[in-house]
Amino acid sequence: ELKFKNSDGFIKFALGENVKRSAATLANNRYPDTRMGVEQVMVDAFTRAKDYKFASTILEPYLKAAKVDENLVYSYISIASHLPEKFYSRTFSDALHTAKEKNAERYCKLFGAPYMSFQVLDNPNAKKDYRDAGCK
Repeated sequence: ELKFKNSDGFIKFALGENVKRSAATLANNRYPDTRMGVEQVMVDAFTRAKDYKFASTILEPYLKAAKVDENLVYSYISIASHLPEKFYSRTFSDALHTAKEKNAERYCKLFGAPYMSFQVLDNPNAKKDYRDAGCK
C-alpha cells in the first residue's frame, strides 16, 4: 500500500557523497569512497532487512562488468539464492558461471546445506557448470 495515492511504487536513491574526494584528507568514514561502495552499504542494509529481491536487483547491473569483483559475484549469488524465481534467470546462471571461472573451489562450496539448495541444479546451465567444475 502506497502512502500517497497515485504515486510511483519505487524508491529513488541518490548515492550521495562526492566520490572524487580524497578519503585521506577528509577522514570521513560515514560512507565508502566509491559509488559502488555506497551501493554495497545499501545492499547490506536491504539484505539485513530480508529484502533479497531489492538487494539482488541493485547488484545485477554490476555483474556485467568485464572485471567484476569476485566478492560481488558471490554476494549476489548468496542473496539471489533466497529467491527461487532467480534460479532459472540468465543473470543468476551467468553469475554462477562467473563464480566458477573466478574460483572453482569456492564455487563448489556454495552447494548443499547450509548454503544453497541443490534445486539450483534444475537449471541446465547451472548443472553443466557444476559438472564442469568437478564439484563432489
